[in-house]
Amino acid sequence: MKKALKITGITILSILLILIIAPFAFKGKFRGAVISQFEKMFDSKVDFGKVDISLLCNFPLASLTVDDFVLSGTDIFEKDTLVFAKRISATMNIKSLFAKSGFELTRIDIRGVKANAIVLEDGKANWDIVKSSGEQSAEESDGESDFRLQLKRFTLRNAHVTFNDKSSGTYANLSDINLTCSGDFTAAKTLMRIKTEITSASAGMGTLPLLADAKVSADIDLDADLENMSFTLRENRFVINALKTGIDGTFAVADNGYDMDVT
Repeated sequence: MKKALKITGITILSILLILIIAPFAFKGKFRGAVISQFEKMFDSKVDFGKVDISLLCNFPLASLTVDDFVLSGTDIFEKDTLVFAKRISATMNIKSLFAKSGFELTRIDIRGVKANAIVLEDGKANWDIVKSSGEQSAEESDGESDFRLQLKRFTLRNAHVTFNDKSSGTYANLSDINLTCSGDFTAAKTLMRIKTEITSASAGMGTLPLLADAKVSADIDLDADLENMSFTLRENRFVINALKTGIDGTFAVADNGYDMDVT
């Protein structure tokens, strides 16, 4: 009996030591995978600070945190920061840490975001960074991604977004955005529940102001056909200051643009 208890104790202790020590072995793998994937998909530069991986916080899922994530532009936008995030947290299938096929992310939480969207007078946008198929090498085009989303929940905390379209004179500033989106993003069809609050929203076109420090909130239930990229609004509520309203209709992504029928 004592021998069995001793073996059991040693086994449990060994497992705990593995769970504590193992994350240090995966930090280099994750950093390399992120940078490599961005280079394959985007014409941009990416960098980030400290990476922490824990196998204990959300066991049996692994927890990942990345601090000071920076996504920068290239060419004429080389000195511009497109997106900065103070902290990105995610949970992933623990098996994917040991597999060669990549990471399976299940939940993502992003905090302290600053996004700066710019359109120049000639129409060139700093967020137009996705590589076309012609820009990717055959190896990049045919290779499998190092990340697979098995996403169930996405949250955005304390985000700030600025938009400046110099070609049309349109601008927008959104401060302190908090958003939660849940649903089975692995399914072809799912019910997406979206809740968002914006402490201050300002927007305008030229010298005409459309919003000035407005408080905005929304609760949306969305029937999402992710296979065909078609979305139908169900129960929803939009509030802009004291104005309460709702929207009905559908929205779909088409080959040559968008199909929208909204009331």
